[in-house]
Amino acid sequence: MTEDRPDARFWRAMGLPIGAPGDGMSLGETVARIIGPFCRWLVGEVGGGAVAVMREGRLIADLTRLLGGPPMAETWLNRRLTMRAAIADAGDSEALLNFLVRARRQPLDGAAAARELGLDHVPPPSWCADVLDNATAQGRFLAWLGEGDAARQVITVGRDLRRRLLAHLAACGADVTRPMTLVDLGYAGNIQHALARILAIEDGGPAPRGLYLLTTAGIRWARRAGCVAQGFVADGGDPAPLVRLFARSPEPLELCCTTPGLGTVADYDKDGAPRLLAPPWGGDQAAAMATLQAEVKSKVGDVAGDVASARLSLARLLALPSRAEAAAVASWVYDENMPEGLRRLCGGGDGSTDPWAADRAQVPWPAAAARLAGADDRALVAGALRLVDGGSELLSN
Repeated sequence: MTEDRPDARFWRAMGLPIGAPGDGMSLGETVARIIGPFCRWLVGEVGGGAVAVMREGRLIADLTRLLGGPPMAETWLNRRLTMRAAIADAGDSEALLNFLVRARRQPLDGAAAARELGLDHVPPPSWCADVLDNATAQGRFLAWLGEGDAARQVITVGRDLRRRLLAHLAACGADVTRPMTLVDLGYAGNIQHALARILAIEDGGPAPRGLYLLTTAGIRWARRAGCVAQGFVADGGDPAPLVRLFARSPEPLELCCTTPGLGTVADYDKDGAPRLLAPPWGGDQAAAMATLQAEVKSKVGDVAGDVASARLSLARLLALPSRAEAAAVASWVYDENMPEGLRRLCGGGDGSTDPWAADRAQVPWPAAAARLAGADDRALVAGALRLVDGGSELLSN
């Protein structure tokens, strides 16, 4: 009986029916079962004026088109560039703290914050190494930022970046004077919120709409700013157990959807052309990612699932991956642009430590690391329940 299965406790905690085991299922088929229903939903939702946010957007757009949806323009946006461009001036403390502190798991110190803002100036040596993790340090940095050359440079750097970013959107075919829809995996809506601020500062048009696989409770800030946003498998942090599980390990699905041969966007030329970094992974990983995505495309037409089945597949993959699924990505690395750095999906340890107790930067996908170290379903369920019962939203995309 299914109630006797070791994973029955997990499914009850998730508020989901008992899902099918992943044995015998390829990673590509599992991803198709997650992304396919999302893209079928998009077919009826996107309408005109939709742009797919790279680097995951190309696969999402291709799958949506395969399922009968309209084509989408590709646009290169990330948190780092949009949130920096959303800073109007040195007195814009809300946007400054969003960019320098709230969107990061680790706040910057004063010197790093000045560099991140693109300034030539640095704070005084007496406190430039102080981390902006408290009101006193933040207030001191903001006061310094509002003085003289630093204040003038914040205005200039922000204005020039906004204009390059808007030139990029125009070059992509996005008409910002009309309602625009962003399509992405989603999470907290920082890109959408920042883009709405950019458009408001530059009198560029209405706040964009967002259609996402998943949104956390953080999406409320974008909504309060006038943005309309919808999440498919989870919306506004609900259902909470699924969001907590995903918040611990968003990297596996992101990597499976990322365009293999392209790095993230670092800036834009004056004509709007994106300046892309080289991908941080080698040719073997890029080839494996391309092969996986080809399999997803070949199977998505056969996936007839709905939101409930997508939730089941996502929860099962993150908490109870098969050994084959874990092994498929065991050597893959993931690049993070806020803060910069590489993470190996299954960690770099010897398997002797508890992967669920590790930081996301150390072991992005603890269930896969544990499976490869020999853990059975009971151990994986115990680890997943710790995340579901005691986890929190750490996603800041």
